[in-house]
Amino acid sequence: MVHRLLQVSDTHLAVRPRDGDDAAPAARRNWAALRPWLAGAGADALVHTGDLVRLLPETAEDRALAAAELAAVGGTRLVVPGNHDVGHGLLDDPEASVEGPITAARVAAHRGAFGADRFAHELGAWLLLGINAHLLGTGMDEEGEQDEWLRATLRGAGGRPLALFLHLPLFLVDPDEPGDHATRTITVPAGPRRRLLDALGPGLRLVASGHLHQHRSAVVGGVAHVWAPSAAFTFPPIPDIAPLTDPQPPVTGVLEYRLTDRALTWGRPPVPGLEPYEYRPRSMRTSD
Repeated sequence: MVHRLLQVSDTHLAVRPRDGDDAAPAARRNWAALRPWLAGAGADALVHTGDLVRLLPETAEDRALAAAELAAVGGTRLVVPGNHDVGHGLLDDPEASVEGPITAARVAAHRGAFGADRFAHELGAWLLLGINAHLLGTGMDEEGEQDEWLRATLRGAGGRPLALFLHLPLFLVDPDEPGDHATRTITVPAGPRRRLLDALGPGLRLVASGHLHQHRSAVVGGVAHVWAPSAAFTFPPIPDIAPLTDPQPPVTGVLEYRLTDRALTWGRPPVPGLEPYEYRPRSMRTSD
């Protein structure tokens, strides 16, 4: 039997644009096209891999909007947070993300709107796992709770093939690559990455992420690593990021996975009405 799973990521919804943010209206237009498509797609489950809100975790009205819009899709919905939802890095980290550090209060607010920030869901022969990537390596109590939950969940996995969903890619090119300054807010740090891969073991078949607004994929060591495009907008190429494979043209969209007992395929189905809006953050803009 074939099970169909949809992944959507980086929807970046906001009630209103802030500070001349021209990406927020594009995100709302693309979601208006995508939501009825998702509701009518007839998939067995939908996974959202984070950045549900446009800018800041403290924006309660944006969080409420994103929660209501996702609920309107219906069906089985599984959610993990992104950096715009809970922050990234620690309070004393000068290189924390522009959204600011992850805190217990931000995690609690996200959970209040969307439910748990992790999940385990059986789909046919598969076990789908979702984790809060921004806890990894923080030493927060919530990280310890997530680690304990994951160990207990894996003890009961019964040899099922595993699919992991999280906001950050695990790595750029090589699972053993070191973490460095250029990747601190882009991928999971090297130490937590290795511990996570060791815990998941040989049953891991898929790692599905978002965050980079680029659709790329590669099979590394028998594991499919798939980066979902943003459903809201694209970024221009980021020169410092070495791709898993040659990048496909920038796209907005959603991914569809087809899972059988031991195999999977994936692709990007066409969604009428989605526009390939390119957002250029101020740091990427150049004067004419």
